Order: sequence, then structure tokens, then C-alpha cells
Amino acid sequence: MTNLLPVLSLGFALGVTHAADADHVVAVSTMVGDRGPNAVPKGARARAFATAARIGTFWGAGHTSSVLLAGGAIIAFRLVVPPTLGMTLELLVSVMLVALGISSLRRARRAASEKTSTEGTSENRGLRSFGVGAMHGLAGSAAVALGILSQTPSALAGIGYLACFGVGTLVGMLLLTTVMALPLAVASHKIGRALHVAAGVASIGVGLVLFATIGHELLAHTLGWDSISSAPTR
Repeated sequence: MTNLLPVLSLGFALGVTHAADADHVVAVSTMVGDRGPNAVPKGARARAFATAARIGTFWGAGHTSSVLLAGGAIIAFRLVVPPTLGMTLELLVSVMLVALGISSLRRARRAASEKTSTEGTSENRGLRSFGVGAMHGLAGSAAVALGILSQTPSALAGIGYLACFGVGTLVGMLLLTTVMALPLAVASHKIGRALHVAAGVASIGVGLVLFATIGHELLAHTLGWDSISSAPTR
């Protein structure tokens, strides 16, 4: 067991840092600001932090669940995942980011015109956060699992690494969402609206960049351009 502690600790540490990936941060930022651009009343600031923490926890739970299920299956059964499948899932993540950004901007615009809160129910926010986290985890599970195969002595140790990685990701996102809630909790109406819009724009921007990058890679792999470009020249 002591021989596995460094590996498990590494999994936890990498999970914490993994939570701060750009696509994760922009996706969750659109949900942390889901209450709308209106400032949170002083008496409700604690509730704003609790809501943000709940979003981070649900996102982390969804991410961990999909990584454990998909990554665990890859490790346990030594499954071979086609590169195109991983790229396709990443492409779907980019589309999801654009959709989250557009939804965020629409809610901000509606709240600004109606002067009412656009906050959804806790159940809806939780389910959406879980789903977004699960999609992120599913898209990256193959790469994580394949990296583990060369670092762990057995399938059981690899799954243990995945579990620690997942817990680290959950903790990292919980911390991030709590920090994100700070400016939203104390912001004025105008600043809160600007932050809400910025989150939507950032999510759309990151999504479009990922779509262009991954889409090009997927197309090149499908058409065989990568093998042509890597062929030796005379």
C-alpha cells in the first residue's frame, strides 16, 4: 500500500490542477452566475456561496463518475479507444461550451430587460452541472486512462489512481466555484451584469477555438492528412 501512496497522491494533485483547465472554468462560470446579473442582497450572500459550492460539487461528481466508469473500463479490460472517438467527444464539448455561452448571454439579456432574477431551481442547476461535468469527464477519460496504464502496476491500482484523480478534480472545482462567487456576491448591478456577460463570451470564445482546433485535427485524421504530412520527403 505504501508503494501506491505516491501514485495516489499524484492522482489527487493532478485532479486538483485539472479542474482549472480553461474549458472547465468557462463552462462552470456560466452556471455560477446563473442567478442573473442582479446583485445578490447582503442577507443572501451566504446563499450565493452555497449555490456556487453546490455547482462545483455537482460538476465534480459528474466528472468523477464518467472518468471512473469510462476510464475504469478502459483500464480493467484493456480497451483500445479509437483516436477519432476521443476527438469527437472533445468536439462535442466545444459545442457544449458555445451553447452554455449563448444561454448565459440570453439569460443576462432577459434579466436586464425584465429586472428580475433568472435563477433556476437548485435541482435544475445541480442536474445541469452534473451533466456538464460528466461530458467533460467522458471526453478526457480515454487520455487519462491511457496515461495511467504506464504508471500503475495493476488495473486495481489504476482505478485507485482514477478515484483519487476524480476526488482531486471535485475539490479543485469546489474551490474554484467558491472563489468565482466572491465578485458576484458583492458586485453592483452593472458589474454583476458585466461579469455574467463576460462568462458567456468567454465560454463561446473557448468553444469556438476548441471546435476549430479539434475539428481540423479530426478532419486531418479522417482524411489521412496527418500521415501524408508526416511522410519522409526525398
